[in-house]
Amino acid sequence: MPLSDLNGYSGYKLIILEQRSNQRPCWSESEAGLYPILVEPLLLDFNFSGICGRATDSNGYSIRVDGNDLSLSHRLILQNVGGEIKLFGISLTGDKKLIGRSRGLSNGMMKIFLEPGWQFTKRSYQGKVIGHFYFSYDSFAAKQAEIEQRISEIEAQMPDSLEFDDNTNSAIAEGS
Repeated sequence: MPLSDLNGYSGYKLIILEQRSNQRPCWSESEAGLYPILVEPLLLDFNFSGICGRATDSNGYSIRVDGNDLSLSHRLILQNVGGEIKLFGISLTGDKKLIGRSRGLSNGMMKIFLEPGWQFTKRSYQGKVIGHFYFSYDSFAAKQAEIEQRISEIEAQMPDSLEFDDNTNSAIAEGS
C-alpha cells in the first residue's frame, strides 16, 4: 500500500507498506468511504520481520512500464495538487505520469489509490521474489481493459431485440 507522509519542510514522503503474513496487521485504516483514508502504521509497535515489508526510498521502489524498469530515467514524487496528494513518475525531461492520488488532503499518513492501469508488482531472481516494489503499467493490458469497458457500455445501450418491418423497411427496437 503506498502512503504519503508529510515530511517537515521537504514536502511529502512516499512509503510503501506490505502485509506479508496474517500474524499481525501492519497498519490500520480510517473509515472506508471517507477520503482521504488515513493510515496508522502498526508495524512500529512490534518486530515486523517476516510479517510486514516496508520501502521508504528509491532503493525500495521504482516505475516499470511495459516490462521496462524506468528507475534510471524516472523518479517518483508526491505533490499537493488541487486539494489532494498526487503520485507522479517524472522523467529526466520533465514529462509526468500520474500514478496515484490520495482523494483528499489531511494531516498524517494518507493512502494513495493507484490510477487505472497501474498496479504493484515484484520481480523474481533465480526463483526468489525480490523485495523491490514496482509501480507497473502495461499499456497493452490497459488498452485491452479500456476496449472491453467500452464494449460493455455499448452492449448495455443496445436493445434486447430488433423486429424488421418488410413493408416499411424499418426496424423496431424492443427492450432496454
